[in-house]
Amino acid sequence: MAVAALVLLLVDLALAWGNLHAADDVQPVVALLLLASFGFGFYRPRWSWLFALLLFAAIPTSTAWAYATHYPVYGGHHPLYEELIALIPVAIGAAAGAGARLAMLSPRENTSRD
Repeated sequence: MAVAALVLLLVDLALAWGNLHAADDVQPVVALLLLASFGFGFYRPRWSWLFALLLFAAIPTSTAWAYATHYPVYGGHHPLYEELIALIPVAIGAAAGAGARLAMLSPRENTSRD
């Protein structure tokens, strides 16, 4: 699990950097959100919601940091609630990853043993 935490931290840093350096084109950040949340959802389906929230958190956190430190942000200041749009790709990716993993399990592994 320590490797997953390190990968999550590195992906969050890449997302934050991409968020702050995205000009008019945000598709690379959205693609990274989608792919990373799919991967973490596939890795741990039960915790896919938590990974999705932790990946999403990089976007508003980096924007808030940029505002607090007067780091130049493309397009100037905009309300932080506009960052909520990033919940869509992380939710889709995490649900798809968890669903793909659960679909791969055999019916015997998917049932609980009493």
